[in-house]
Amino acid sequence: MKYEIVNGELTVDGERFVIDITGGKERRRSDAAAFTLVKTQSFLNAYAQMENQIKPRGIIELGVFQGGSFVLIDKIFKPERMSAVEIDAEPVAPLMDYLKRTPGRNVHFGTSQGDRAALTKIVDEDLGGVLDLVIDDASHQYGLTKQSFEILWPRLSPGGLYVIEDWAWAHGKSRQDASDPWTKHPAMTNLLIEQIMLLGSASEIAEIRVMRQMYVIKKLASAQVGPAPQDAVWKDLRNRGKPQPNF
Repeated sequence: MKYEIVNGELTVDGERFVIDITGGKERRRSDAAAFTLVKTQSFLNAYAQMENQIKPRGIIELGVFQGGSFVLIDKIFKPERMSAVEIDAEPVAPLMDYLKRTPGRNVHFGTSQGDRAALTKIVDEDLGGVLDLVIDDASHQYGLTKQSFEILWPRLSPGGLYVIEDWAWAHGKSRQDASDPWTKHPAMTNLLIEQIMLLGSASEIAEIRVMRQMYVIKKLASAQVGPAPQDAVWKDLRNRGKPQPNF
């Protein structure tokens, strides 16, 4: 199905969204009239393509901001269950109302994407142990994003998809100045390169599709599923004993 932004707005299955990709405190807050969605048309096109590839039973979203993406993903994929974590401890009122009227949906505010105990409990309890799609739109930091991958990738179902959004921030023109507040953060590209090396090392990654706004990792249909130690994901990585890149 095609999802099209018209005059900065989008309506899907009766829910209205207002697009706001401005930064900082000026960004619109969700209200009773519409959810705020921080997505461009290219994001919607990518998810529309995924809709034809996967029918997920259980979804985890990392980072919800004002709840627009959570509701949109729910409307697009219509999973049996969906859960999310958000580092901000203050609940979003319109999203809480949505959760009350939509069974099988949960959002855990004040919860880090790197919290192993919390993510494990969400998979086991909120999703009943079934995880088919992960969407990471949380910190966009290398370390935390890698931690989430280490926790959730082993639990992802065979053939499932793992989406990491906004991976290319370090290569934008505005990020090149030494005074930029993120200049000391390792680029997310480091994780993508490590995952590409996993793909080449005959791991459980079937393919990686890289787009400017996100990349999507597909798990092999023959892959194993279950809890694993924090660094178990990388056991198959072979790099001839050489250090990994660091951007």
